[in-house]
Amino acid sequence: MNNWSERPFMEIVREQNNVNEAAELAIAVGSGIIECGGEVSRAEDSARRVAMAMGMKRCDVFALNSFILLTVWDDSSYSFTLSRRIKGRTTDLGRLEFINRLSREALVKAYEA
Repeated sequence: MNNWSERPFMEIVREQNNVNEAAELAIAVGSGIIECGGEVSRAEDSARRVAMAMGMKRCDVFALNSFILLTVWDDSSYSFTLSRRIKGRTTDLGRLEFINRLSREALVKAYEA
């Protein structure tokens, strides 16, 4: 049942909220890693893994030292895109370790569920 007109409105809203939440969390993780001085490839990979752990069917991430763009899709092919400008970049290994630990814990819980 992929036709949106045949589906209950609240079901569509719930799915959109899940996609939005997954994108928001994933981009927060990715941008946080870059802001703390982490590698761009690590930020992209972590953001992608968080989104997939939250049940997204697909996640595309493109990041630079000053910008991150993320699009996620759910099973019904609803997509949501976010971008974020990264204005500051420092070396904060404590915060970087905190973000990495949170994303690892989220992944473990998602895979256990």
